[in-house]
Amino acid sequence: MATDPQPIKTQPSRKVHEDAIHKIAFEHFLTATIYEDEGRFLQASEAYKRALQYHPNSYYLRHSFSSALFKLGQYADVIDALDPITPVDGAVQRLRAAAFRRQGIADSASHYSKLAIELDPDNTGPYAYLAQYYEATGHADSALWTYRELARINPIDHNLWLEIGRLYAVDREFLEAQSAFERAIEALPTDENVVAYVRLGEVLRERGKIDSATTVFREGLEVAPRSLILNRILASHYMSGDSLAEALPYALAIARNVPDELSGHRRVGVVYYFLDSLRQADSVFAQLMARGDEDPLTYTYRGMVASQQENLEDARKYLNYALEADSQSVDAYLNLGYVYKKSKEFDKEIALYESAIEKVTDSSATVKVFLSLGWAYEKKGEFAKSVETLESLLKIAPDNANGLNTLGYMLADRGERLEYAKGLIERAVELEPNNAAFLDSYGWVYFRLEEFDKALVYLKRAAELDNDPVILDHLGDAYEATGDLEKARRWWQEALVNDPDNEKIKQKLGN
Repeated sequence: MATDPQPIKTQPSRKVHEDAIHKIAFEHFLTATIYEDEGRFLQASEAYKRALQYHPNSYYLRHSFSSALFKLGQYADVIDALDPITPVDGAVQRLRAAAFRRQGIADSASHYSKLAIELDPDNTGPYAYLAQYYEATGHADSALWTYRELARINPIDHNLWLEIGRLYAVDREFLEAQSAFERAIEALPTDENVVAYVRLGEVLRERGKIDSATTVFREGLEVAPRSLILNRILASHYMSGDSLAEALPYALAIARNVPDELSGHRRVGVVYYFLDSLRQADSVFAQLMARGDEDPLTYTYRGMVASQQENLEDARKYLNYALEADSQSVDAYLNLGYVYKKSKEFDKEIALYESAIEKVTDSSATVKVFLSLGWAYEKKGEFAKSVETLESLLKIAPDNANGLNTLGYMLADRGERLEYAKGLIERAVELEPNNAAFLDSYGWVYFRLEEFDKALVYLKRAAELDNDPVILDHLGDAYEATGDLEKARRWWQEALVNDPDNEKIKQKLGN
């Protein structure tokens, strides 16, 4: 931020008359000023030097001579020329500091900058240099002091408040950082100061003030509607919070403002996909392909769209292309496996997952594949292999809640190793106590253990959280086991509303 202050020739406080200094010195002085006006600093310095021969104690002649030497880049000579000068004021010390700075002698430059501040505390030049010096030498507190002094002198400079806020944020003093960024916005609440809105929002997020941060980001967009960084922040914020409808306008703004950036259009397609706007999503990904986009994500999502639209052949084609381009894409593996499952090609599904386990290096992604492989073996009727697969998963990820619940539920549903199954599900519930599926599994294992009162406790909690027909069916079974047929029929009927083609529930109701 700081720049070397250019020495300015100090003008006398009164008019210099010919009789105030030696006549010849005065003539050389006038000649020197003419040379300076013409940018001929060598000639100017020589004229000043001649003038000093006749009037060696003149402050104005010596300072002007030193300034001319500075402009010539003769920094060591500047120091020598300033030595005899009197009086020593802020301008002299600033020029000394600048000469040392240009020579790379930082300690001396900082020393004379401090002396300049003592003599002239309202001149910004020394502070600006010291701010950089202190930061470079790791003295953050001193750097903060210099920026605060600069802000005292010039409180409407938004850049100063940005620097103050940045230093406070680095030290995690977020309240002080927030105040500084708010001052930066007050100083310049326009699209030229987007960074202040961004940093203020980030500080508020660090303080856990998520709603306030979002408000600040939106306020920033009001003054800078084309700001990519603010649109990206808000799009990511709403996407991570599954508020996809709110994310969409920001994603669209990014794509509109940067039409050549394919990733922005890809983001729009992803949002449309998760909003179940499959036609719009397919249109976006088709246009990306037509523009030559070969990113695996584009093909993965277009394959996912085709799968949702029951266009399984296109889904295979796009997902296979994605895997050829990126053998680490777990989404492509899982979605191609889903296509095989829909086509009842269970052997291909299993072979695909086994291949993925060998190729994918990300351990968290591998866990997802193990889960799908376990379900695929169970669907094919190879229960022992399903259990073996899920137990292998738990060896590498013993606290994976989905793995614990899946294995526990499979065993409970078959009435096998029930105490072991209960322990698995209990651990899953400890990890995610408000997960309706896990609570359903926990209630179901108690049902299998014929502890029906405990089964009802967890199944009712699950039903309060989710009206999934499996949960409601299980709750009906538990009430039937306690002899309360009226409540059993009520829950079976509610389950049938949500799954009207379920023949097993129809039989329970006598339909």
